[in-house]
Amino acid sequence: MSSKNYIGIYVKPSGAAVVVLPSGAKDQKPSACFTVESHEQANMLDSPAVAAELANLIADECAKRSLSLQNCEAAVALDCSMFMQHSMHSEFSDTSKIAQTIRFDAEEALATDISELAIAFKISSVHQAGSQVTVFTAAKKLLFELLGALQARNIDPISIEPDVCCLSRFVMRHCNKQPAESGNLVFAVLSESRGYLISGDSSSQKKEYFTRTFLIGPSQDKTSLLKREFALTRAVSDEPVGTIEIFDSSGTVNIQQLADLLSVKIENLDLAASEPGAVLPAECSDRTAFAIAAGAAEKFLDKAPAVDFRADFHPLEGKKLRLQKTVKFLSISLILLMVALGIYFQKAYLDANKPRKMMRARFEEGYLAVMPGTKEVPSPMKPAVKALEKELAELKNRLRGVTGTGLQKSVSDKLTILLEAINKCAEQTRLEIDSISITDRTIRVIGSTQNYNSTMQFREAIKQTGMSIPNEDLPLQTGNRHKFILNINVEG
Repeated sequence: MSSKNYIGIYVKPSGAAVVVLPSGAKDQKPSACFTVESHEQANMLDSPAVAAELANLIADECAKRSLSLQNCEAAVALDCSMFMQHSMHSEFSDTSKIAQTIRFDAEEALATDISELAIAFKISSVHQAGSQVTVFTAAKKLLFELLGALQARNIDPISIEPDVCCLSRFVMRHCNKQPAESGNLVFAVLSESRGYLISGDSSSQKKEYFTRTFLIGPSQDKTSLLKREFALTRAVSDEPVGTIEIFDSSGTVNIQQLADLLSVKIENLDLAASEPGAVLPAECSDRTAFAIAAGAAEKFLDKAPAVDFRADFHPLEGKKLRLQKTVKFLSISLILLMVALGIYFQKAYLDANKPRKMMRARFEEGYLAVMPGTKEVPSPMKPAVKALEKELAELKNRLRGVTGTGLQKSVSDKLTILLEAINKCAEQTRLEIDSISITDRTIRVIGSTQNYNSTMQFREAIKQTGMSIPNEDLPLQTGNRHKFILNINVEG
C-alpha cells in the first residue's frame, strides 16, 4: 500500500492482536485486524524464541495483506501479565519533575533493584501536597527481546505502553457519554483472563484517569471478583462513583446482583458499537484484545504523551528520529556551505580594495588635516590658535588705551581710591557696604546709609576722587535707612 498506516500491536505471552488504521482515520474503521498465535506455549520472559516467532508471524501476516511495513508507524501495547502496576505518592505535580525522581521513589517503595526494570508512569490525581502516580514496571530483558525481534522484521515501534493505558485511550475516545447518575464514571472491561477498571469522565477535558488491572482465573466468579476489585478502586479514588459501564466478553457477570451489592447504577458497554463509524470490524472476535490494539494505534491520532516503557529503557531511534537527524545534519551542512561561498566571494572584493588601502596608508599621515572624516583640528594647530587668541586680547586692550598688565594696575588703583573715599565718610554717614563687584570696566557698590543726605554725601566723596558715576541710581528707602546701588566707571 502506498498510503501511510498506523499499526497497533497488543502483545500477549502466547500471541498478539494487530489493528491497522489508515492515516487520518479519526472517524474510520480499521483497515485490517488479525491475530497471531505462537506455537510454543511459553512465557516470553523465559523464551526469547517466542518473541522472534511472534515478530515473524506478525510480519508474515502483514505481507499476506499487502501491508508495506516501510510505510507504517507501529506502537505496542504490553499485556498486564508482563508488567506490574503500583500506586505511589510524589511530592511534585509537574510531569518533568516527577520523571526526574520517579525511579528513586519506586526503588524506595518496592525495596528492589530498579536498574533491571523499565519504568513508565501516569498521574492519577493532583493534590496540594503533590500527586498520586500510577507506576508501571517491566523487566528490561523482556522488553529488549521483544523490541529486538520486531526491529529484525522491520517493525520499529515508537512506544511500548501498558495495555490498560491503550484500552483507556480507546474507551475515552469512543465511549463519549455522561454518567447517568451524579458522580464519576467507571468503565469495567473483562476478557476471559484479564480485567480492567478505568475511572474518569470521558466527556471532560481532564486527562488524569485512574486505571487498575487484574488477572481472572478460569474458575473465578467474575461478579464477586469485580465487586472486590471495585471496592479497592473506590477506596483510592478521589471522587464518588455514579455509574459503571461494564463489558464482559463471556457474559457471566450478573449485572443486577452487582448493582445491588455496590449500590451503583450499572449499564452495559458495547466495545464494538461504541460510536457510529468507528466500530471494530466483525472479524475482531476478541473485543478486548482488539480494543487494546486499536488504542495503541490511536496514539498517533491523539498526539498526547504516552505512558511509554521505551522512553525509559531504550529511547526511540527509529525512522522518524533518523530522518530528523538527517535533516538537521543537512541544514548545518547547507549553512556551512553558504558561509564558505560568502567568504569566497568576499575575498575577491577585499583583494580589489587592497591598492586603495595601501595608498591611503601612505598619504594619510601627510594629508590628515585635509582628508575627509577628520573630526577635529590636528593637535599641532592648537598652540597656534591659543597664541592668536592671546595676541587678539592684548590688541583689544591696547586699542582701549591700556595693556593687560596696565589694565590690572588701573583697576587696583581705582579700588584703593574707592576705599579711601569710603573711610573718609563712613563714620559721618553711618555707611554699611553689602557687596562690591569688580569687572575690568566698572566697580559696582551696594550698601546703605542713615538717610538720603548721607547717601548723597557718599556719592560726592566718590566724585571728588576723580571717578565718574554714569548712572544716577536713585536711593531706595528701606525702613530707617537708605539703600543705594552705584556703578563706578573704572576706565573713566
